Amino acid sequence: MKSIAFMVVLAVLLSGCFTSSSRMDEPQNPIAYEKVVGRWENDLGEALVFRDDGSVLIVAQGFALGEGGEEIKEANGEWTLCGHDYFAPRELGDGLTEIICDEGDNGLWIDVEPVVPYEFDPLIATEVYGNIELYRYNVDDAATSDSERYAKME
Repeated sequence: MKSIAFMVVLAVLLSGCFTSSSRMDEPQNPIAYEKVVGRWENDLGEALVFRDDGSVLIVAQGFALGEGGEEIKEANGEWTLCGHDYFAPRELGDGLTEIICDEGDNGLWIDVEPVVPYEFDPLIATEVYGNIELYRYNVDDAATSDSERYAKME
């Protein structure tokens, strides 16, 4: 009986060691607005160009506009730097929560709204070896692999 209990405990401990999390560590400090402005690229050839006026150019491998829609490679939109922790939604009462972007000069995540009818996942900031990187966050499929994270081009 003791050996079965030990095996169950060992299996639970080992399963925690080999699971991957879709959430990465936040940066030590929030990112300043002016540090976001510029071109960010990932290893897949995708790019985000954040402009100082709050507009953004999205360059992707291709995404479809709606079901069976035309595939496009570029889209314009607007971006907002959000100052609170994306993973700490506000309590609305009755067990309801809501994620609202608190626009600010410093932030931890970026809300991107393309002008085309396409849902763009929020960009969460992370710090990798002292460098800020951005990754698209979707609770079902976060882009946390090295090739999918965006790094700023100088």
